[in-house]
Amino acid sequence: MLGTLSSLALILVWLLAPTSAMEGCAPGDVAEKVNTAKKPLEGVALFTATIPQTSRETEPASLSLQLTNLGKERLVFNDRPMETFAVKVKKKDGALLPTTRYFKELIDESKRADRNVLIELASGKKARVTLSLERLFDLSLEGEYLVDVEARFTVKRAAGKIAIENLPFTIRAAPFVRIMKLK
Repeated sequence: MLGTLSSLALILVWLLAPTSAMEGCAPGDVAEKVNTAKKPLEGVALFTATIPQTSRETEPASLSLQLTNLGKERLVFNDRPMETFAVKVKKKDGALLPTTRYFKELIDESKRADRNVLIELASGKKARVTLSLERLFDLSLEGEYLVDVEARFTVKRAAGKIAIENLPFTIRAAPFVRIMKLK
């Protein structure tokens, strides 16, 4: 029970923390340090992307994306993340990371015409999704990475998009696993 309450407290601290261009908590704070980028499209939308500064290769590298409608007209987009957001992860040198089979399945699913659910976001409202980048890209090696993400939507049937580029994050190697001799 205490573990569940601690987990909920961590989630609340993360959700309620104020955001800035690059933010983090002081060492020893409960919440992880995160990198956040915000990109407005004046009078239309605000796009926010947040990722932990550092993750171990065995932990999720969770990219949280949020769209806020800043305009008076409805912001319309698909409920499938790969339809609404174009995501790329690259090394510091600019080389793109290979995608996983799961990523390819999500792309194939987004191309299916038999299901098309649109979200209509009213003025002042927000929508959020969290993507596990390690499921979408090969993040099995330690290193410094950059994520590029583009949000696609329509307003009054006119296509719009906002892009955030070069949001940094780091993957650290987990300790080596060793076989132990039993007594």
